Amino acid sequence: MRVGRSTIYRAGMKVALNSVPSFMRNAFALDGAIAVALTILTQVEIGASHPSAHAALLLTLALAFRRRAPLAVAGLVAVAVAAQGLVANPPSVFGEYVAVTLAIYTVAADAPLWQAVIGGTAIVVAIVVHDLPSSEYGTAGGIASDLMTPIAFWAVGRAVRLALRRARAARAAAEQASEGSAELARRAVDDERRHIARELHDIVTHSLGVVVLQAQGGRRVLEQREPAVGEALDTIERSGRAALDEMRRLLGLIRDEGERSGLAPQPRLAQASELVRRVTEAGLPTALLVEGEPVVLEPGVELSAYRVVQEALTNSLKHARGGHAAVRIRYEPLELELEITNAGGRNGNPVGGAGRGLLGMRERVTFYGGTLEHGPSADGGFRVHASFPLRSPA
Repeated sequence: MRVGRSTIYRAGMKVALNSVPSFMRNAFALDGAIAVALTILTQVEIGASHPSAHAALLLTLALAFRRRAPLAVAGLVAVAVAAQGLVANPPSVFGEYVAVTLAIYTVAADAPLWQAVIGGTAIVVAIVVHDLPSSEYGTAGGIASDLMTPIAFWAVGRAVRLALRRARAARAAAEQASEGSAELARRAVDDERRHIARELHDIVTHSLGVVVLQAQGGRRVLEQREPAVGEALDTIERSGRAALDEMRRLLGLIRDEGERSGLAPQPRLAQASELVRRVTEAGLPTALLVEGEPVVLEPGVELSAYRVVQEALTNSLKHARGGHAAVRIRYEPLELELEITNAGGRNGNPVGGAGRGLLGMRERVTFYGGTLEHGPSADGGFRVHASFPLRSPA
C-alpha cells in the first residue's frame, strides 16, 4: 500500500511532538524556560554585584512574555539595554546578546508592521546608547558590528511572517478550490442523475403505460365474451400499474437523492383533512365533506386522489384568496368522486395560472380510467370534479 508524503510527514511530526516533554509543547512554558536559562547565564557572566545586574535581570526575564506581548517586551528590553549604558563600562555578554536578538526577532515576526518598526527601532537606539560609553564597542565600527545581528534577525522575522501569511493564504485558496471541485462534481452527478431519470421516464414509463392502456382496452372488450382472457388482462393491467407506481417512486428517489422526502410514506386520501386545515390557516377558509363508507383503495388511486385534492386546493389558495373553498369526497360502490370548489376572492378562476397543474391532474385521473372536469362554477368560482372507478380493494 502506498503512503503519501503528507501522511509520513504528519506521522513524523506526531512522533517528534510525543518525544518533546509536555511542558515544552506550551509556548509560554517554553519561553519561560528560555528566559530563566538566559537569566542564570547572564547573571553568572555579569556578576550579582555589577551595577547593571538589575537591568540585565529585567532584560532576560521579560522574554517569558515575548510571544504574548512582543511590543511591550521589546520596549522593556530597550529600556534595560539603554539603562546599562548609564553605568561605567556597560557589560556585553553572550546571554544578554541572545536575549536582545530573540526580542527583536519576535517583535518582527509576531507583531504588525507598525509595531515591528517601533519595537525594532527602540532596540536599535538602545544598543547605540548602550555602546557609546563602552571602551570596546564605543566606536562607529563597534556599534555597527553590534547592530548587524539584531537588524538581520529583525529582517528574518519579517520574512518569516510574510512567508507564513502567504502559506496560510495558499492553504485557504487550496481548500476553497477543493470545495469548489467537490461542488462541481456533486452538480455533475446530480445532472447525470436527472438525465437518467428523464430517459427512464420517457422510455420505460411510456412503454409500461402503453401496456396498461392496451390491457385495459382488451379487458373491456373481452371480459364479457372471454372471462378467462379478461381476468388475465386485468392481472396484466394491475401489474403494469403497480410497476408504473414503483417506477415513479424510484425516479423520485433518483431525482431527489439525499432528501428525506424521497423516503417518506406516500400520503393517503384520509389526510385530506390535514390539507384542508393548512389551507384554512393560510387564509382560505375550507370545508371538508366525506360521504359514503370509506374503502381500501389501490395505492396508485389513493395517491392520485390525494394529489388531485392537493393541487386543486393549491390553485384555489393562489387564485381565490379572500373567498372560501370546499372539498367533497364521496365513496360509491364502484366509484370515488372528488369535488373541489372555490368562490369569492380576487380571482376565483385559476385557469390562467394553473394550466400545468390541471394537466397533471388529468394525467393522473385518466391513467386510472377516471374522468376529470373543471371550469367556472355558477357562483363565479371554479370547480374541479374527478372520478375514479373502483373495481376491488387492493
